Amino acid sequence: MGKNANIVMLGTAPDALGGIASVIGIYYASGIIDNCNITYLVTHRTGTAQQKIFMLVKACCTFTRLILKRKIQIVHMHLACGMSFWRKILFAAYATLLKIPFVIHLHSGNFPQYYSNSSKLTRLMIRCMFRLAAANITVSRELKLWLEQISSIRPAVIIHNPICIPAIREASARKQSTIVFLGRIEPTKGIIDLITAVQHISPSYPEARLVIAGAGDTVTVKKIAADLGIASKIDFPGWVTGETKSALLTTATLFVLPSYAEGMPMGVLEAMSHGTAVIASDVGGIPEAIHDGIEGLLVPPGNVLKLEEAITLLLCNRELRERLGRAGQEAVRQRFSTASTSAALSDLYAKLLC
Repeated sequence: MGKNANIVMLGTAPDALGGIASVIGIYYASGIIDNCNITYLVTHRTGTAQQKIFMLVKACCTFTRLILKRKIQIVHMHLACGMSFWRKILFAAYATLLKIPFVIHLHSGNFPQYYSNSSKLTRLMIRCMFRLAAANITVSRELKLWLEQISSIRPAVIIHNPICIPAIREASARKQSTIVFLGRIEPTKGIIDLITAVQHISPSYPEARLVIAGAGDTVTVKKIAADLGIASKIDFPGWVTGETKSALLTTATLFVLPSYAEGMPMGVLEAMSHGTAVIASDVGGIPEAIHDGIEGLLVPPGNVLKLEEAITLLLCNRELRERLGRAGQEAVRQRFSTASTSAALSDLYAKLLC
């Protein structure tokens, strides 16, 4: 794709909370934004309702200005559930009216459930948006298969979330029996299952600590932890980014994400990139990143006993942790590189501009 192509990308602010924000941050850090000649417009950010409305209005004004200057050849929209859909459908309608090809990039593993729980009119609008798109991107095979079931005009393209590979420290730098969770603090992430599993293993591993790094319903989770008698064993550092996140993953004994639904979770990829042994649910795109027993351990969602067994196995087996960590880091290096993502996007844009 030539450097003269004008791509406008829409999504959340890179410093916002959530997986899409992490992806966009890597797009910037790795040079994907510059290499693909992308103009990035922030349509959402973490903040008050007024701040969010202001950001959306600002994006609409900039979008209109670029259209008037004939500076848009392709519109690329990052999509999640809820208000993300309603924001993007505004731009999809705008692009359709002006005959500008647009790309929908679906990230959320919860989107099929969001679709099923929506009204008939909303489901119709969702199908229309995907069918009108010049191309649809998903982050996993599971999302691709679902999307092609409801919108069969063209196959969806899988472009995995990219990750930057940090320098890994020696295994001796890792803390003893430290379990890390990164992500939204909500039931669908399996956080209650994780707390319950930690409570079950506490008699055998009294030194074990759980670090729940994220934003969400911390009040409920803290109450559950107190009721289970393990509140003193859990730390809540809030949403972590940058060096703080890197230090947390580099020193963790293991990383756990027992979600009930996922696209391609950045927390799992980030933990793997740091050489941290990972336990995760076998849902969404996770099995595309982790083969059970090779790059990490997979457990059925909602199965607290299996989760407890996996945590116990890794806490007592340093050799296994280190082997899984090395394999996970190599898997990310081979299959989730920023270079691969940049090439895939460039190829897709070039095809749309032909």
